[in-house]
Amino acid sequence: MMTSDAPDIFSLLGASAVDNPGLDRIVAESGDTVVALFLWGENCYNCEQAKGALRLALDKVLRCGFRWLHADVYAHPEIAQRFALHGIPVFLFFHRGKKLGKITAYPGNDAFVATLERIAAQCAMSSPLPSFS
Repeated sequence: MMTSDAPDIFSLLGASAVDNPGLDRIVAESGDTVVALFLWGENCYNCEQAKGALRLALDKVLRCGFRWLHADVYAHPEIAQRFALHGIPVFLFFHRGKKLGKITAYPGNDAFVATLERIAAQCAMSSPLPSFS
């Protein structure tokens, strides 16, 4: 858990909170920018662990140049239903208006950053949409 005077991970990522309609609008308007959506829940132990780990990899994560969004699925259950979530945290990625894929459960910083870097490289080259799970 972080102390109340420390910036939260969403501030550090520059992540905006979204609801279902806001997500659709931002994804549609983002063009070539990859949109990363962090789905989490208030008082979720695994979400707090992922937030803490992300703080340690923040420089590498930010270097990918994604637009970060977040949503508390307990406050917005329609998002959890829309993406058929069975657990959190979940990270969803969008490019050019389409969902690329998701990462369920935080896989650790090395695997997470490697996936983000692969997404960024493939989207920058305008190659076919990357596939991952």
